[in-house]
Amino acid sequence: PEDTKIDSLIHILHVSTSLASESMEHSRHMIWAKKNSKATIVEHHISHTEKHYLKNSFMTLNLDQGAYLEHLKVQTESKECVHMANTFTKVAKEAYYFSFVLNLGSHLSRDTREVSLEGDLSKSQCYGLYFLNQNQQADHLTYIKHLVGNTYSDQLYKGVLDDTAMAFFSGRVHIATCANGSESQQLNKSLMLSPKARVHTRPQLEVYSDDVKCTHGATIGQLNLEEVFYLESRGIHKDKAQSMVAQAFLNDVILKIDNRWAQSLMNNIIMQNLKNQKARALGAL
Repeated sequence: PEDTKIDSLIHILHVSTSLASESMEHSRHMIWAKKNSKATIVEHHISHTEKHYLKNSFMTLNLDQGAYLEHLKVQTESKECVHMANTFTKVAKEAYYFSFVLNLGSHLSRDTREVSLEGDLSKSQCYGLYFLNQNQQADHLTYIKHLVGNTYSDQLYKGVLDDTAMAFFSGRVHIATCANGSESQQLNKSLMLSPKARVHTRPQLEVYSDDVKCTHGATIGQLNLEEVFYLESRGIHKDKAQSMVAQAFLNDVILKIDNRWAQSLMNNIIMQNLKNQKARALGAL
């Protein structure tokens, strides 16, 4: 409701059990943050089965004037699951939308996010982390629309890939003719732990105004062997050293989460997932 500040997390938990085998699930949620309201929402998808199934999630979010909404999504589903998700967000004057995606599970996943900045001084920040191994494939597609002037957007997606995993990132920023004074930043970074892993990245800008500040880019690289060697020379096992370097690569994205409870939750999920998977290159933490 209007002028409401919710300090605790609103946790939307999707659980798939063995009954989901060979099934399809289509969920839809609509969240409306009224004027000057503030909340943090965690959208969490987990499974207690290794059977094949399809998850199709659709969410719409409306932020009225001055609203502040953190939307955190965690996906740790079965490695046999196909996970598809679409999120559409409208941001009004002086409202702030924070989006964070943590993608760890499923065999094939696609997360699509479309954000429309429709009011003066509206702002969006979209961040994502993904850990992929074996033959996992994850697609992340973003579309940020600056429809009025003096709007701001920031995107940072980081991934760690091992084995024969594959990742796609397609980030599109559209700045309309009337959106003078807008500012946009977009960056995708990938860390490769295997020579067989693959990354396809496509940052895009569509700018129809002369009075803007925009940057976009992408980097793909391997572990810094000198950093790993330095840690090994201090008595740290190679697997643990690789894990520490990878964690440092990802940590700045976690720190962007404003809600400390949510930040702690994301860290715990990452640590527990890595322990369960016992990822060869990252080591057992």
